[in-house]
Amino acid sequence: MEYWLWLSAIKGLGPKSCQRLLDALGEPSTIYQADYPTLTAIEGIGDRTARALLEARSLDEAQRLLEDCQKKGIQILTCQDPLYHPGLQRLDNPPLLLYVKGRLRPDRPSVALVGSRRCSDYGRKICLMTADYLARQGITVVSGMAQGIDGYAHSACLKAKGYTLAFLGSGLDHVYPAQHRALMEAIADSGALLTEYPPSICPHPAFFPQRNRLISAWSDKILLVEAGEKSGALITARLAKDLGKEVYVLPNEISRSSGRGANQLILEGARIFLDPSQLLFEDLEIKKERPST
Repeated sequence: MEYWLWLSAIKGLGPKSCQRLLDALGEPSTIYQADYPTLTAIEGIGDRTARALLEARSLDEAQRLLEDCQKKGIQILTCQDPLYHPGLQRLDNPPLLLYVKGRLRPDRPSVALVGSRRCSDYGRKICLMTADYLARQGITVVSGMAQGIDGYAHSACLKAKGYTLAFLGSGLDHVYPAQHRALMEAIADSGALLTEYPPSICPHPAFFPQRNRLISAWSDKILLVEAGEKSGALITARLAKDLGKEVYVLPNEISRSSGRGANQLILEGARIFLDPSQLLFEDLEIKKERPST
């Protein structure tokens, strides 16, 4: 695992370059040991990337990070791990690693509930009702642990004794927003927290769109409850649509700015959400759980 952590930390090495290296050499340990001619012989790996790999040849930081994760009960999934969701591989920039706290149940169907941080009472009511319904049907509720719709989705699922996944825009050492500390602990206890960022990484505005792409790729279906015209939840729904996922949208009042993005998505062809039963799966069967984190 140290070699995976080493590879993921190299500055300027993007997911496509990582994949080229892995396709050519198989394992990060082989990449670590490769010399300059071997690296530059790989298509798409030039002088700059090869030198960056050679200059970063030390496992000290990777070993410290691995020890830190082990102490904190954080699992690390590589892109080659059986628990790494295949939907992530369809992204242009799939994460090399995922840091996980909790327990993954990969065979369960999943629905993402996303929406505004400052949601309406109506949006909150529909979100709570839908998350409760999905939980009782054995469907995983996925969201981003933000204020508003995200938090309500996770909370309602947990209250119904369901299973929920939260994707974070920071490392697992940080609680964001701060008032969700108890919620974060509850999700780790009976669901799972996931992030592509090492534990010590603080939240940053640029990280949340990156988190949103993971929600879109991981979930089988998406429900957009509310979203303004520049909402991150709207980005999540549009990316899910681009990935060929079923995207449902709750119609919003045309007078509310917090719902204009959602209504626009309906005009673009998203399915109108009228009842939670629309989010069921034709052959709903919760398979026997495989070994999980």
